[in-house]
Amino acid sequence: MEAKLDEHRRTATMFQQAIEYNLQMINILLKLFDLEIRNEQIIEEKDRFVQNLQGALEKEQKLEAEL
Repeated sequence: MEAKLDEHRRTATMFQQAIEYNLQMINILLKLFDLEIRNEQIIEEKDRFVQNLQGALEKEQKLEAEL
């Protein structure tokens, strides 16, 4: 009877450890997903900034050509 109780305790402990491991993996995946979204936002912001600079440079070149 004691041996079966020990086996059940080990099984319960292993199950609890597996759950904790799964939660850690889920948290890591969520952090990676969040970082991927932030990275995409940074890239989009950089692209808009570059487009604005190119537009400003073209306007400046047109003004210089008119003078």
